[in-house]
Amino acid sequence: MDDNNYANPCRVDLFETLEIVFAYTNINFTEKQKEDVYKLYDLLVGSGLADEVIKKIPQEEINMIYRWSYHLIDHLYTYANSARGIMETITSDYSNLNLDAEKLQAEIADPENMAFLKQVMDKFG
Repeated sequence: MDDNNYANPCRVDLFETLEIVFAYTNINFTEKQKEDVYKLYDLLVGSGLADEVIKKIPQEEINMIYRWSYHLIDHLYTYANSARGIMETITSDYSNLNLDAEKLQAEIADPENMAFLKQVMDKFG
């Protein structure tokens, strides 16, 4: 992907746009305004302010911000789909599951729990 693909304001997501405006302007937003990020994003984009701020950032710098953001997202997806990431997801999703072997066998044998087993197996791919 070349640098120009990173510098497309249409590809900037909501949080990236908000953080750029927060970091590159001296505009003070109230905590109440920051609570509704969708409304604040709509206000900044709808007014054209977000685009004006992005235009003022040197091209090389904005490309770097976008590139780092996309690399971070890529690494997060890669980790989430790795064996360790899948195990952490299962652990957090099912941390309250009692893993007593006999009880687990009884639970798996129960037809009602087959849906649960399918969910676990789907997480393993």
